[in-house]
Amino acid sequence: MSKAINESESELMGLRPSSMDIFWRGVMRRAVYRSIDSIEAASRQLIAIISFLEGVYFAVISSFEVREAFSGWTLGFLLLPIALWLVSLFFAIRVFVPRLYETNLRSPDIAEETYLAIVAYKQANLQRAHWVLLVSFAVLLVDVLVYLRMG
Repeated sequence: MSKAINESESELMGLRPSSMDIFWRGVMRRAVYRSIDSIEAASRQLIAIISFLEGVYFAVISSFEVREAFSGWTLGFLLLPIALWLVSLFFAIRVFVPRLYETNLRSPDIAEETYLAIVAYKQANLQRAHWVLLVSFAVLLVDVLVYLRMG
């Protein structure tokens, strides 16, 4: 069993970090710096996917006789994926909405807390967007099954 040693522990204990310790610290430093960029890149991809899905869905609804197969509550179910995609798009766009964060750059602990709060906010919105998109796929599958059963 190995124990990870952080920089302050290694200095206090008089131990030199191994080359693997130094390597993994470097990997994590780079990951921390890139975390916001990766979250925003994933959000951009999600926005593109949702926009594409909405375009295809509107094309299918308008070109085929899908609307005639749905009536009453099933018509609402036909429109539910669009509503869910809009909600997912809302959360994906919130990743880019600027927020005001107060910090003290002279305090590394406060700066770290602020950075982690920014990452947590962006990550939470991205996860919400993903979950709503997954729910929309389930609703879309039900729509297809209803259409095939009625058609």
